[in-house]
Amino acid sequence: MRLITPSKQSSMTRISTIKMSCGWLRRDGRASDAVLSCPACFATVCLECQRHEQYVTQYRAVFVVNCKVDKDKALQHSTVPSKVGKRRRDSEEKETHSADSGSVNSVVCSTCSTEIGVFDSEEIYHFFNVIPSEP
Repeated sequence: MRLITPSKQSSMTRISTIKMSCGWLRRDGRASDAVLSCPACFATVCLECQRHEQYVTQYRAVFVVNCKVDKDKALQHSTVPSKVGKRRRDSEEKETHSADSGSVNSVVCSTCSTEIGVFDSEEIYHFFNVIPSEP
């Protein structure tokens, strides 16, 4: 029998909490919406993921294979504020951008170095350039 050490147990509990808080529940008895592959070399990059509800070609995951995070290539993610009136002061626009912005890193296929997604500050992978198949 293999015992789980306290450090591993807390890590596993944290991942389960992330999955539950993101609404990752089994759908029709399946734990994953798709198996994801690299579009260039067809290497499997993810076995357990969740498809985005609005953008059906995008997926998110916690566990991946054959991927590497490019720490040198940091991208800024910011949401565009909705316009309240005809004119907005520059200071208000800057404050909105700084509050909603977050840094993400590029994710590439470890086999062929094709960019396949991003890795956010909450340690979740977001895939947008992948080929899905049935799990």
